[in-house]
Amino acid sequence: MTEQQQPLSPDREREDLLQQFLENMFALMKQVHRDVLPQEPILSPPQARLAFTIARHEDEGISVKDLAKTANITPGAITQFTDVLIAKNLVTREEDPTDRRIVRLKITPTARNHMETIRKAFLNATAGKLSVLNTDDLKQLNTILGKVNIEAPEKDNGQ
Repeated sequence: MTEQQQPLSPDREREDLLQQFLENMFALMKQVHRDVLPQEPILSPPQARLAFTIARHEDEGISVKDLAKTANITPGAITQFTDVLIAKNLVTREEDPTDRRIVRLKITPTARNHMETIRKAFLNATAGKLSVLNTDDLKQLNTILGKVNIEAPEKDNGQ
């Protein structure tokens, strides 16, 4: 038997399946991004991720320190990213009412509307790409991905 004809070892087969999974996920996300985002996006992917993180703290806002910790980047880098978001009228900086040393970032109504439009477009594009799956398939996919996310150890970040 040649090397190509021999069965894969369990470890090699698992590695190949993981590689195939990653390639499929990247291809799916690339197609969804292509279908949703304009050729000249308003925000870079890191800026968009920060905006969505800030939006999750809609009522009280999020401190620069907490955003940096969540995003796993330095407060200085957060400041650079948020300066762009502020210049585009997507985020505001506000003093914390209980502690003037803390600066809170809040999403603007303009950004909230824009982000909701993007969220719906991503949902629709993803639904279109996954239309080959029936409801039971989607339930099974969500169960599997939920299991992976639940069982994956949290990153400590040295804290």
